[in-house]
This record gives sequence, C-alpha cells and structure tokens, in this order.
Amino acid sequence: MIQQRAVVHCLVFSLGWLFRPVHSDGSCGGQPASLLWSDEFNNPFSSEPNSNVWSYDTGTGPPGIDDPMCSAHPKCAHLANQCCPTQDGVFLDCCEKTIDGWGNGELQNYTEDSVEVADGNLKITANYEEATGSFTSGRVKTEDKLAFMYGTIEARIRIPNVSDGLWPAFWTLGENFSLAGWPAAGEIDIMEIGQGDAIREGVVNRRVISGAHWEHEGGYAAYAGNLTVDDNLNDDFHLYKL
Repeated sequence: MIQQRAVVHCLVFSLGWLFRPVHSDGSCGGQPASLLWSDEFNNPFSSEPNSNVWSYDTGTGPPGIDDPMCSAHPKCAHLANQCCPTQDGVFLDCCEKTIDGWGNGELQNYTEDSVEVADGNLKITANYEEATGSFTSGRVKTEDKLAFMYGTIEARIRIPNVSDGLWPAFWTLGENFSLAGWPAAGEIDIMEIGQGDAIREGVVNRRVISGAHWEHEGGYAAYAGNLTVDDNLNDDFHLYKL
C-alpha cells in the first residue's frame, strides 16, 4: 500500500473566516472586524472532524447512464467503463461513464476512513491498494452547516508530494448548490495543486492554481490564474487565503 497525505493545521473559516464590515450599499471594506469562527482540530476526545460543521462526500461520484447492452454493442465495445445511452431502443453516442468520478474523471473512492483528526491536524490520506489497483482518499465539506457571504477565509495546509498525479484542493461552492447545481451556484478554488502543465514543466510541487467558475447568460464561464514559487510547497505548512 502506498500512502500520500494532505494535512490541515487550522481552518479559519472552514477553518476560519474573518468578516469585514458591510456598508449600507452592500459593499464591504475596511479591516477585518473579528474572528467569527475557526477550527483548530484539537479535540482530544475525538479522531473525527466536528460533525456540527463537517460532513463527508463518499464514493466515486454520481453514476452515469448504465446500459447492460453497451459492452456487446459494436459502437461501444472498445470503450472501457463506458456505456451506450438509449432512446426508444436506439443507441446514441457512447459518452456516459458508468462511474462519474465527481465530474473530473477522478479515480479514487472517497471514504470516511481516509480522514482523521490527530495531533492538532485534519489529515486526509490517499492510498493506492496494490493488490486491487484501486485508490482511496477523503473529502470533507461544510455544506448545509456553515456558510458565509463577506469575509476572509484561510487555511494552513501542508500538501503531499503531487508529482504522481494527486490534486489536493481547498475550494468553495455556493450555498444553493443542491438546488441550482454547478456552475450556477458558483465555485471559487482557493488552492489547487497538481496541474498537468506544472507536471510537464517540472514545477508541480511549486505551482498553485486559483480560479472561479460560474454561469453567465445561460452558459459556463471561468477565470483562473496560477503562481509558481521558488520552493516546494510540500516541504512545510503554508497559508492559503481568500
């Protein structure tokens, strides 16, 4: 079994957020007023995240269309783990995976056992099970438990070595995600590390990606940027902030 681990020392918001004063016109500004909430992951009586704030995503993502006739159909026989949607018995293009991979083609199965609180840290461990050729990891969220509008969010995180294809992330979704869906609810990626271009350029442990995704005039819109630093980010904890 091969292990890689991401460690979060402190979340100010979701780990912690600082609210800035909101003016009468709806704008915000000025200096942070006060600490509203933080999680230091220092409960000596539990090895699990605080269930009043955190819950888990588990599994491999929502399933795609699954048609048992797919593997036998000549249009689809060469496509592993994919299936043929049908409409009134007519095969359409083979475009739906039987396992969604959380919309990103992710290979891992998210499990609660991959998440642990210990030594004042939230630890998320990715495992490769050599016997089965499968991957496990963890994903925690504050959905329906903790939300904010204006403020500052920051987390102190130590990433694993991502040169073998890992992609740790610290990100937010709109509170109405369960109703509006993606990208209508909006998404802000505070920190993502593991981009393909960074792997090819030999800077994968030194490049941070941040971006936003939203719906615009009925379509998808996005903006992203990146920062490449001098030292490997997996060597120590670093503060990531929105």
